[in-house]
Order: sequence, then C-alpha cells, then structure tokens
Amino acid sequence: MSHKDAKIRAFFVPSRGGRSPLSGGGAPPGGAESAAERTQSSTLFVRRARRGLAFTLVVAAAIAAPALPPHRSARADDGNAADVATARDLFIQASAAAQKGSWEEARALYERSLALKRAAITLYSLGVAQKRTGQWVEAIESLRAFLAEPSATATKAYEGPARDAIVELTPKLAHVTVTLAGGALEGARVEIDGRRVPDAALGAARPLNPGAHVLTATAPHRTPVKRDVTVKEGESTAVELVLEIEPPAPSATASAGPAGPVTSGAPAGTSAATAQATGTATAPPSLPGEPSRVLPVTLLVGGGALLAGGIAMGLTGVSDAGSAPTRDGPDARRARTEALIGDILAGAGVAAAAAGVVVLVVRWRSAAPASAPPAAVTLGPAGIAVRGRF
Repeated sequence: MSHKDAKIRAFFVPSRGGRSPLSGGGAPPGGAESAAERTQSSTLFVRRARRGLAFTLVVAAAIAAPALPPHRSARADDGNAADVATARDLFIQASAAAQKGSWEEARALYERSLALKRAAITLYSLGVAQKRTGQWVEAIESLRAFLAEPSATATKAYEGPARDAIVELTPKLAHVTVTLAGGALEGARVEIDGRRVPDAALGAARPLNPGAHVLTATAPHRTPVKRDVTVKEGESTAVELVLEIEPPAPSATASAGPAGPVTSGAPAGTSAATAQATGTATAPPSLPGEPSRVLPVTLLVGGGALLAGGIAMGLTGVSDAGSAPTRDGPDARRARTEALIGDILAGAGVAAAAAGVVVLVVRWRSAAPASAPPAAVTLGPAGIAVRGRF
C-alpha cells in the first residue's frame, strides 16, 4: 500500500497487525514479551486509545457544531438535534465498518449520515468509501465538496489526500456522449443505469465509472430502446439512440377474432362482443349480393293482416245484416257498411300480399344462380302458390 493510500484511508482502516489505531496495534513479532515490554505496550495502548477517543470527539464535534444556532435552544429544535444525533451514530457505525474493510456497508452508512447532517468529515469519509467501491465519479464529487467546505483544524489533515485522490481518479474515468437520432424529441427521457440524463446534458461527454452500463430512452408514441454499453478506464465513446415511431395499434374489429353463433333478439347497435357477453346476439347480416327481404316480408305480413281484418269485418257485417229488423233501417245500413269495409280491407290485403310475393320472386330470381329453376306464382282454388327455388 502506498503512502498516499495510507493517508486517504486515515483513521478508518485497520493496521497491518489487524488492529485499528484506536486499539493501539499488536505485539512485536517473535518471542514472549518481558514485563517491561508489556508495561511499555500498555502505556502505548492507553496513549493511542486516548488519541482515538480524542479523534472521535473531534468528529462528533465537527458533525454537531453547526447543528443549533447560538440563539436557539435544543428544546426549540428537537427534530434537528435528533437528526444530528442519528447522523453521528451512523457515522460511528460507518467508521467501524470501514475499519473491518466492509466498504459497501460503510458507504451506505456514510450516505445516510450525510443525508441527515452535512459535515465536511462525512463528505471526506464518503469519498474514501466511494473510491474503494469503484464509484469514482461520485468519489471525486464528494471529495471536491469536502474541499469546498471551510477549512477547519479537525479536517485540515485530509485536504491533501483528498486532492491527491482527485488527481489520481480523474484520468481513469470513462466518458460517454449520448444523443437521440433526429435531435431532441418532446417528452423524451434518457436514462443511464436508471438515472435520468437531463436534456441539457445530451450530446455532451458524461463521466462514467468503468464497467457495464444500461442506456434507455423513451418518448410518447415511440418504441422504447435499450442499449448495453461497457467502457474501460479512460475510454470515451458515443452512443446514438434511435426511437422508432410506434406502429399503429390493430383495430378492435380486426383483433376481436371470429364471432360465435348468434341468434336474433338483441337491440339494434349491439356489437358482437357485447352480444356474446350479455347472452344476446343480433341477426346475421346479409351476405354480399344477397337481396334484402325486408320489403317483401313486410308486404306479405301486412297483406295477411289486412286480409284477416277484412274477413273479420265482412263476417261482422253479414251477422249484423241478418239480425237487422228491416232491410232499409239503420242497422241494415250499418251492416252493409261493415261488409263493404271488410271487402276493401280484404282486397287491400290480397293486393299487398301479391305485391310482396312478386317482389320476393323478382329479387331472388336476379340473385339466384343460373342453374336454379325459376320461381313461379300460380293462382289455385286454395289461394296463391309460389313454386321454385329462391
């Protein structure tokens, strides 16, 4: 380990003998210790322990000193005082983790301590932990923030190692320049390892820690894109992300698929999906080229109704005429009127039914294949008959 690294690790790293500066070091190698040596070692241990205690007190004072303004009492700002106390405890835990070489744990604890209380010694210690865990970009910024703090007696000894570490790490950083094909897009979002890259930073070299990284880009109505990039120490690279226009979504009718069997009885305007879900269905639509049956069916039904009504009215008139006391009285005249109305209704019904049959035959004859025999209408003693294939 170089002298520079020893200075950066400072108080937070165990000595080669397996003990931290707080524990006073180990016994000299080889042989048993004499009483004088044990006495001297004990004295040295006490002195180092006192220095370690003094350092801890200095660190605690450095963290807690700006916590409360002189004109405010601790009772008036209990929340802030509690945050400072928690930050101090987290700092001590982080220092203990650093002494054991658990730099990942130490870094997380330093970050939590700094979030509660900003202190120069925490910034420096966090920078050391970030350097040890490969977060060189973050380490440089933490150490620069430490150097930007007002110089104090308690932390002045670490200013030199902080500058040395910045000089050492800066040329090792990788850089990536991210651009969007076609220029900036409204609502576009570019991320590196889940952290957003501001729009103003697009097209500019961005420092990265060496290793593997994931670049993503999204934008409204564009297909998201993802790129895996691996950079080495001191390497610079450029990445262009292409956001393709999203293809149009398939229509609802195209994606619905074939419909199941349907029956009549659903209200008009009911879709196939709705009819299937509600248990109702619409009548199957006419096939292409198939003539409509609405008009002839209407004529046939209407003609049948008129014919039935006319027959009923005629029978009523005949019955009333038979029960009339005189042939020229009012009852007889009413009966004749009813019979006349019955004849008219019956005639209109026959005409309408005949027209419906004619329309039906003509339309189906025009749509029937050439091999189909033509339909024929005959008038027999039982009524109108239609023969043939429709």
